[in-house]
Amino acid sequence: MLSVRANGVDLAYIEKGRGTPILLVHGSLGDFNMWSGQMDTLARNHRVIALSRRYHWPNVLKEEPKDYTPQLHAQDVAAFIQALVAPVHLVGHSYGGFICAYVAKDHPELFRSLTLIEPPIFSLLSSHPEHPPFATTALNLFAKGEDDSAVKSFISGVNGPGSFERLPPKIQEHMLLNAHELRAELRMPPERFFPVFTCDDARRITMPVLLVTGTNSPRFFRAILDQLRVCVPSSSETEIPAASHGVQYENPEAFNDALLKFVAQVEKTSPLRKKDRQL
Repeated sequence: MLSVRANGVDLAYIEKGRGTPILLVHGSLGDFNMWSGQMDTLARNHRVIALSRRYHWPNVLKEEPKDYTPQLHAQDVAAFIQALVAPVHLVGHSYGGFICAYVAKDHPELFRSLTLIEPPIFSLLSSHPEHPPFATTALNLFAKGEDDSAVKSFISGVNGPGSFERLPPKIQEHMLLNAHELRAELRMPPERFFPVFTCDDARRITMPVLLVTGTNSPRFFRAILDQLRVCVPSSSETEIPAASHGVQYENPEAFNDALLKFVAQVEKTSPLRKKDRQL
């Protein structure tokens, strides 16, 4: 495990391999372990880096976060890329995808491509609740001090009944280790945790974009991706079979294959300089 100082905080990460950099950014209840099914495969031809975001294990948490917003995390990710390596193929899962969308619109010079796995950009939908029902249920359980039950309820709400128990044991373990982070997220005012991100914002994303969904995912994620397809002309979409919202750990082989094909196509049409290939 390594660490780098970025945007005033120390951020833990792991990396493997050599070549064109691929940076993996996890979502809620996550840390760099959410990408354990990607590291070896992607590292065969790339330098693959998995980041643990601010407030997420094993980064030091001195007190409960009071500023958990995608904009703050986007600043962290941009500073991390600038401190460590650029340009990158950036991959964001769920809330990490929301964060990466912010980075992409504000710092296009840092990227070669962008992959978004079901980002919860609810403001792109014509109507949506301030908090999805499963988030409200989890928040009520946190209020009772039932943190583990809150985590399991949240995951079941996103991925379907009993989905937490079907996850790989390591993924379960680290989701529970990050319960404090989800509790802080859900206590944020909805307008800060899920700020407005418009189609005009999305149009500022000019690099090649891959939008990823799972065949068993909730319909609202598909609806968000449909809107992103309209707003981002450079985007394409792929569906991962036998997977819900956690596509990269529910069906890692299919996800890895789709990501590597996309990255290869980007590199083919926009070759890297020789020194970038040696990173």
